[in-house]
Amino acid sequence: MNRFGNIFFIGIFSFISFFSDAQIRDSRLDTFALAFIRALASENIDSMLMLKPSPEIWREIMPKETKKLSDEEIIKTVNKTEKFVTDFNNIIASAKKEKVNLRALIYSGFKQGDAILDGKIIAFELKYRYLVKDEVVFSVTLVRYNNQYYLYDILMSYNIFERYYFNR
Repeated sequence: MNRFGNIFFIGIFSFISFFSDAQIRDSRLDTFALAFIRALASENIDSMLMLKPSPEIWREIMPKETKKLSDEEIIKTVNKTEKFVTDFNNIIASAKKEKVNLRALIYSGFKQGDAILDGKIIAFELKYRYLVKDEVVFSVTLVRYNNQYYLYDILMSYNIFERYYFNR
């Protein structure tokens, strides 16, 4: 291969690598993000709670903290906290106030943030398009366990749809 051929090959390889890296997807996270928006669209907190880790998973992740807790106590103190219920209700109220049809949100990607607890809890921004031109981002923390994602917390919920520019 001549010098031009080597440069051309390196250029093409770099171009492909750049776009491959930019388009990395995680099908398990994509599955979670779709379930997240379906749970919001249901406007039923029990649907959202189904995205949380089970008491058995919490026992695996945090054995010391959950050792003396019953399943019901784990659900109440870790999964269905007052903050979580408020966050869920804030999102639903914001959607109603701004007349956003939650079923019309289309998942468009994510941005991964910091990880804590030995990489088991990770911050993410889940991005959704609305009516093609608008975007909303939900900041959440997720639990990664056995290559699956579970909802840990909703980080920002108050007036979530007012925070983004929506063309009406």
